[in-house]
Amino acid sequence: MRFCCLMSLALWIGLVTLVGCENNSTRQMPEAAPPPLPFTGPRFLHGTVGSMAKLRGYEPQLVSGWGLVVDLQGTGSSDVPEYLRRKLINEMARKGMGNPRLNAKQWSPRRVLSSRNTAVVAVYGLIPPGAVVGSTFDVWVTALPQTQTTSLVGGRLFTADLAIDGTNPNLSFSKPYANAFGDTYVSPVVDDVRKESLKYSHQRTAVILSGGSVTMERKLQLVLNQPSWARSRRIAERINQVFERGVSDRNQTAIAQTDLLIDIHVPKRFAGDVEKFLELIQHLYVQGGVDFEPVQAAELGDVLKNFPHQAEHVMLAWQSLGRTALPPIRRYYADEDILVRMTALEAGTYLEDGLAVEPLIMLASSLDEDVRARAGRLLVEHPRSAAATNHIRHLLNDASDKVAITVYEALAYKRDPLFIQRKLMGQGTEFKFMLDIVEAQRPRVYIGQGKTPRIVIFNSYAGFKTPVFASLWDSRLLVKAMEPNDPMEVYYRPWTSDDEPVKEARTYTIAPTVANLIFLMAQKQTLQNPTDGLNLGYSSVVDAIYTLNKQDKLMNKLIFQENPLAVQVAEARKVEFTPTRPETAPGGAGSGGQNDSNMDLPAVGPDDQRLPAAPTRSEFGSDRSGRSLEDENSHEDSGQSGMGAVPLP
Repeated sequence: MRFCCLMSLALWIGLVTLVGCENNSTRQMPEAAPPPLPFTGPRFLHGTVGSMAKLRGYEPQLVSGWGLVVDLQGTGSSDVPEYLRRKLINEMARKGMGNPRLNAKQWSPRRVLSSRNTAVVAVYGLIPPGAVVGSTFDVWVTALPQTQTTSLVGGRLFTADLAIDGTNPNLSFSKPYANAFGDTYVSPVVDDVRKESLKYSHQRTAVILSGGSVTMERKLQLVLNQPSWARSRRIAERINQVFERGVSDRNQTAIAQTDLLIDIHVPKRFAGDVEKFLELIQHLYVQGGVDFEPVQAAELGDVLKNFPHQAEHVMLAWQSLGRTALPPIRRYYADEDILVRMTALEAGTYLEDGLAVEPLIMLASSLDEDVRARAGRLLVEHPRSAAATNHIRHLLNDASDKVAITVYEALAYKRDPLFIQRKLMGQGTEFKFMLDIVEAQRPRVYIGQGKTPRIVIFNSYAGFKTPVFASLWDSRLLVKAMEPNDPMEVYYRPWTSDDEPVKEARTYTIAPTVANLIFLMAQKQTLQNPTDGLNLGYSSVVDAIYTLNKQDKLMNKLIFQENPLAVQVAEARKVEFTPTRPETAPGGAGSGGQNDSNMDLPAVGPDDQRLPAAPTRSEFGSDRSGRSLEDENSHEDSGQSGMGAVPLP
C-alpha cells in the first residue's frame, strides 16, 4: 500500500514537472515571422503584377574600366601609373596594336603610351535595364588625376572592356559586361567659366555618345511576394497574352521558372523603350476578361479624379488594360482639370484612339507652353490627318524652344520623313553624328547630346550675319563672307604634331548657310561619296558652331540639350560598393549636370519637360496637400512597394 502511494506521488510530481517544462518552453519560443503580404502598394493597384512581385535587375548597372584615348593634339600625357602600364601593354598587344601582320607596326604599345597625343583614362557607363547584347549607351571618360593630360577634346577612345568595379586596382580580373570606343565629346559651353581651374577640370572629362556596347545580356526577373506555382504560371500567362512574342523574338516574354521566379525577356518592338515596357508589365492586372477591363478602367478614373497625384500610375494601368477600356477613358477627354484630361489623352493615344486627335488639337493652341509641348508630342503618335499635320508644322515654328524641340524629338523617334531630312555623317565605326534638317521658318540650331549625337537645323536656308570673318583654333580654320548672298570661303589647315610634316591647307567655297558649313566640316571623301570635306569630328564641329555663335555670327538660335550622364555616373559611383542602391538618386537624370550654373545657352529637350502631367516618382507617396494615401485607404495598404523601381505609397 505504501509502495503504491509512493509510486503515485512520484508519477504526479513527474507529470507536474513535465507540464511546467512544456509551458516554460512554449513561453520561450520566439514568435514566427508573419507571412509576406500577397499584395503590396495602394489598393487600386492590388491585383497587378507589381503588387504581387518585385522586379529584379531593373536598376542601371554601373560598369567601368581603364582605357586609352588617342589622336589628341598634344594635350595628352606619357604618365602611366605603374599598376596600369603592364595591363595596358598586354591589352593593346592582344588587340593587335604593333602587329606587323595587321599593318599596325607603327602602333607599338610602348610608343603609343609614351606619346603626348595619348592619355590613359578611366571609363564609366550605365548599362540600361533590360539591355540585350548590342544595346548601346553613353560612356563617360576622365583623365587620371596623377597624369598631366590637359584636354580630351578631339580624341578617340581605343576599345576598352567595361566590368563591374572594373577600375578597382586591387582586382586582377573582372568579367566584362560591355565595351566602349569612339570619339570623345567635350561640350564647349563651359568656355564661359571664369575660373581657369574649372575649365581645366572640365576639359579633362568627356562623353562618348552611344559609345558603349553591351556584350552580356542582363537578366530581368520577377520575384513573387509569396511562393506559388499557380500564381507564377498565371502571371506569366497574362504577360504573354498582352505582350505577345514577336516573329523575331527567340523567347516568350515571360517564363515561369519556379514558384518564386519569372524570367522576363524584352520583345524587340520595345527595345527602344525598355523602361516603358517594364512599367506597363508592373501595372498589368493579372485578372482579365471582356467585362473586367471597362469596370476597372472606370474605377481608375475615380481614383484619378480624387487623387490627381496618382496620374502616372493610373495612366500606365489604363494603357495595360487594352482597347476594351477606351469607353470609360474617353469620358475624361474634356475634363475641366487639365491634368486629368492630359492623362486620359495620353492613355488614349497609346491605345490608338482616333477620337483623341481633336481634343489634342485644341490643347495644342493653349497659352501654356508645357501643355502645347505635351499635346504636340501626342499628336505625332497618331495616324496623320490634315488637321494634325498643320498643327505639327505650326508647333515646329512655335516661339517656345521647348515646344519646337519636344515636337522634333517625337518626330525624330518615329523617323518621320515628312518633316525631317536626315543625313548620316559617317558610317559604321566611323559614324560621327546625324544631321537633321527640319523644314521650319523660325531658325534654330539644336545640339543633341543625348543617346545619339545630333545636330538639327531648323530652316535650312538660314545663314550668317554678314559681314563674317572668323578665326578659330589658332587660325587653322577661317570663315569669310562679306555680303548675304556672297559665297562663303572656308580656309582649313589640319593640325600636325611636332614629328610630322606640315599638311597642306585648302580653301573651300560653299553656299552661305549653317547647314552647308556643318556638312563641309564633317564630310569625309570616299569612293561612295566623292564630295570633299574637312573630316572633322562631332566635338570639333560643335565647337566651331558654338564659337561662331559667341561672336554673334549665326542667324539661328543655338540650343544645347543637356546630357545628365556625368551626374548619373557620379551618383552611381557613390553606391558602387553598397549592397543596396536607392531607387532614385538625388540629382539624377532630371538634373542638368555640372554645367547648369555656367551655361549661357538655353537647354531644352525630353530630359527637361516639366509638363503638367504625372509627378516625379519621389512625389508618389502623398498628394500636393501633403496627405498620405493612408488617409484614404486602409492602413493595411501601407506596406513596402512590390513594384521594384516604381515606388508606391
